[in-house]
Amino acid sequence: MTLQGIFPAVLTPFGRDGAIDLDRFARHVDGLYKAAVDGIMIGGNAGEWYSMTLDEREALASAGIQLSRGRGKAIVHIGCLRVEDALRLAAHAERAGADGISSLPPSVARCSAAEVRHYFERIGTATNLPLYIYYFPTLTGGLSGEPFFSAVRGIPGLAGYKFTDTNLFDMHTLLEEGLSVLNGHDPNLTSALLMGADGGIGSYYNVLPSRTAAIYRACRVGDTQCAAQIQREVNRVIRTVRKYRLIPALKFIAALQGNDLGPVKEPLLPLTADEQRAIAKELSWLFETTEESNHALL
Repeated sequence: MTLQGIFPAVLTPFGRDGAIDLDRFARHVDGLYKAAVDGIMIGGNAGEWYSMTLDEREALASAGIQLSRGRGKAIVHIGCLRVEDALRLAAHAERAGADGISSLPPSVARCSAAEVRHYFERIGTATNLPLYIYYFPTLTGGLSGEPFFSAVRGIPGLAGYKFTDTNLFDMHTLLEEGLSVLNGHDPNLTSALLMGADGGIGSYYNVLPSRTAAIYRACRVGDTQCAAQIQREVNRVIRTVRKYRLIPALKFIAALQGNDLGPVKEPLLPLTADEQRAIAKELSWLFETTEESNHALL
């Protein structure tokens, strides 16, 4: 199965006690679907998976899958430092009714090509769900480019990639091999779609869902001028956020939009008061405009 469209890498709301706030999560996911996204990715990097227990990750996955029924596709990130934990999350995702699973390559340790292949073979054969490898070489280090793709080529269950890299030549090579590719580098969404990507998974989609959905639909009908204009607006937000820290900034922006997703979870720290004031000032145009809702009509 090929997953197509716009998939926010959903931010995880936490309470002041650090527990997942499933009520806020449900409201956030509902808002994303009302903005015409095509599905969600649950428990990825933007979702702060590394700060949650396995039980919490399973509860979050179950909630996201249930909220997506009849509305869109649910992809569950199951990457872990321990293979046994990844296998547990993969099995849970299948039982809960996920439409796909995704995982970063082994991180921390610099694994060999054989070890990377072994990791993804274990995950790919653990369920009948399509596997989307989370390719993010600047984060994971180790193998990248053709040595990485060669290592995992042909593994059971491999459907495609969440491709979080700027090298669109490599992305196009994967497409030519018949794999599905979902762009993961948000500034490149329009370019990747025009080169044949099936859609995108992105963290900025949490606060710009209508804009990113509109980019996808504009590209699908060949309206490149419209897509490029909206991409420029998206990239204005990205340029501001890159001056600070991604997840705290996105949660702060969501709160300014009237969607309070609670605090980040340790080890992350909230924005300082000065950072908050700077972001609010730089993005005042975003909060004053009605274009976010208008783009949903495209």
